[in-house]
Amino acid sequence: MNVKSGLGKTFDKNLNIHISRYIQGLQIRTNTYFAEHYPNIGVPTFKGVVGKWYVKITKQTETGIGKLSDLSVHSFIDMANGDVLMAASWKAPAKHARGNVFTNNGQDGATIYGAKYL
Repeated sequence: MNVKSGLGKTFDKNLNIHISRYIQGLQIRTNTYFAEHYPNIGVPTFKGVVGKWYVKITKQTETGIGKLSDLSVHSFIDMANGDVLMAASWKAPAKHARGNVFTNNGQDGATIYGAKYL
């Protein structure tokens, strides 16, 4: 599973399944896009980190053989309702939902680069 729990925090198992599917969908779309357009560049990987109110989806790019760098926030997931939120900063999401993980696993609200603009 790609969702790391933070300090023993727990949340709805159904939401956990949908967040995992959201991350897997992002990874599949990213792998396909990079294989087609950038075959010589490392493919970013996505992970979820559970916070107090949100799950932060991070993206990390491989720069060389086994070397990881360029860690950034892709999006946030609201643990109260499953909304996909755009990142306003490293620590906080922007207001207004871009999608929901319970609808098409959140793929309508995000691109491989981040949550969609309104």
